[in-house]
Order: sequence, then C-alpha cells, then structure tokens
Amino acid sequence: MLFKLLTSIFLILLTSSLAIAESKSAAKSTSSVEAGSPAQMPPVTLSNTWVRLLPTPTTGAFAEFKNTSNQPLYIIGAQSEIAKKVEIHNHIHEGGVMKMREVKEIEIPANGLLQMKPGSYHIMLINTVRQLKEGEKVSIKVLLKDGSSLTSDFEVKKQ
Repeated sequence: MLFKLLTSIFLILLTSSLAIAESKSAAKSTSSVEAGSPAQMPPVTLSNTWVRLLPTPTTGAFAEFKNTSNQPLYIIGAQSEIAKKVEIHNHIHEGGVMKMREVKEIEIPANGLLQMKPGSYHIMLINTVRQLKEGEKVSIKVLLKDGSSLTSDFEVKKQ
C-alpha cells in the first residue's frame, strides 16, 4: 500500500518536472549566448542544429559553429535537461573499425567553421529522460573553454 502511494507520488512529480522542463525549453529563444561579462561574449554562431531521432535512449546532436574571431575557440562540453549525461564525441577509425570516442575539447578554428555531423564530431545525449518526438525542440547548452556558453534549440529529425 505504501509502495503504491510512493510510486504514484513519484510519477506525479516526474511528470510535472518534465512538463516544466518542456515549457522552459519552448519559451527559450532559438539561440542565446551566456558569459561572465559582455567582454567575454564568444564570437561564434550556431546554425543547422538538430538531434537524430532514434528509438533508443541515446542519440547524437549536430550543428555548425562559425567562429568570426582571429583566435580559435574550444568546445569543452555540453548540457541538456533532456539527457542524464551529455558528452562530446568523435568517430575514429581504429583497426579497420569505426568507433566513437569521448573527446576533451573540439577546436572551432579562427575565422573558421566546425561542422558536427554524423560520422564526425557530435554531442552525445546519453539516457534521455523520455522518448524524443520528431519536430520537437531540445535545448542544449554548449560550454566553451573561455567560460562562456551558447544555448540553442535543436530540432529532432529522422535522418
């Protein structure tokens, strides 16, 4: 009896938390930048942001990053409320086999473009808190080495 009551309360709280997280994500702008001060605003823009729709609780997120400064920038991580764990990964060929590996950082070249795409660099969303749906937007915050971050909505797509 007590177990059923506690389970019901847990499910209500979980459902409420997910609804709040979804409404916060929907209320966010398509892309924003956060930094400790205006002087730290990174000169980088995101475009072509998307998450691959898979039937599994682990998937990849992809984007293009354009650096308009004369200095390289470095992605050191990412965060999202949709997944229990978020990592940055790359595909490598090792012994004739393609493998995914977590990386510590990814360089966005000075005055250059970094493309996160299938078979290359990507953001790994591990153990999503629920099944993603085609067309929904997922908020992901990308963390840069200089302490700044970029938050953008990534559309879930079949690809």
